[in-house]
Amino acid sequence: GANWLADALTQVFRTDLRTLLFTRVFTPIGVTTSDLTWRTHAYRDALLNGVTRRELGSGIFANANAMARVGYLHLRRGVWNGQRILPDAFIERVQRPDDAALGLPVRDPTLFPGASNHYGVLWWTNADSAIPEAPRDTHWAWGLGDSLIVVIPSLDVVAVRAGAGWRSGWNAQYSAAAPFITPIVRAASPKILVPNTVGLSQANANTSIGNAGLAVANVSQQRSAAIPRGVVISQTPAAGAPAARNSGVQLVVSSGP
Repeated sequence: GANWLADALTQVFRTDLRTLLFTRVFTPIGVTTSDLTWRTHAYRDALLNGVTRRELGSGIFANANAMARVGYLHLRRGVWNGQRILPDAFIERVQRPDDAALGLPVRDPTLFPGASNHYGVLWWTNADSAIPEAPRDTHWAWGLGDSLIVVIPSLDVVAVRAGAGWRSGWNAQYSAAAPFITPIVRAASPKILVPNTVGLSQANANTSIGNAGLAVANVSQQRSAAIPRGVVISQTPAAGAPAARNSGVQLVVSSGP
């Protein structure tokens, strides 16, 4: 899919993507050709209608400096030294999956669990609070060897890692990324105590959570003869637990008898 995208961009701009991206993105944000190298094609013809062909899939090698600058560009909503590099709407878009993809079957749910609910525009997201302690606006580029560019706008944080991975192979199991992301969140976030929403209406619970600087991650319903319809039965994390700003609270709401 990434290489199809590369072909489409090559056709639209009629130029080598390496030249295009260094001109429009990499050079303006201070990434040099020694920071980022782009190998020649490996799987396709050298030219596409007379234009040098590139591959986005497994074709780019970047050091930590280049990765951090890309992350910082995202953190600053696509603006670098007052110059608009990327559209603000695109930066907003990469922080969440496409609504049309939510819940779609995943080809390999063992290696890519919940991918249709997690994957945005070539970035992985925490929009559904899959990493519970991390803010919902956390998103990261995740490459081979567990190379990571992690952007957390609500905490004003960019963190990157490069080098050998801590496991063999690669998959999109969030349990592999969480040990890197969670300690950063714990170190950077002022702790917020989760409000008690049990016994509140769902609307009032939403307001209470939002006023605390948190977000409602998920709402499920449970039948109850004792608790009126629309009232919160339980919550996770529990009331009084410390949480990072913009992280998610899950609610269980009565659906009535």
